[in-house]
Amino acid sequence: MQQTLAPIADALLNSNGWKKYLDPPVGRGTVAWPKQSVDQERYGIHYCYDGEILLDGIICHKYHISQTIVTLNIESPALEPFSS
Repeated sequence: MQQTLAPIADALLNSNGWKKYLDPPVGRGTVAWPKQSVDQERYGIHYCYDGEILLDGIICHKYHISQTIVTLNIESPALEPFSS
């Protein structure tokens, strides 16, 4: 699991994407990172903002991580009817 998340952590830290987690620019139920569908396919996950929660008297932003489902558009040749 750690090897899987390493490229994601690098992308967040090196691109200043981590700033979006401190002050989310999106509404509840919206993808916070990565925004582009190409990046979602590359990393295979995306973080959705889920509102604020109160932990030990501190207001925190809650996110959930979801797997990105990639749909492939593959054209298959038309099947010919079986003839005997």
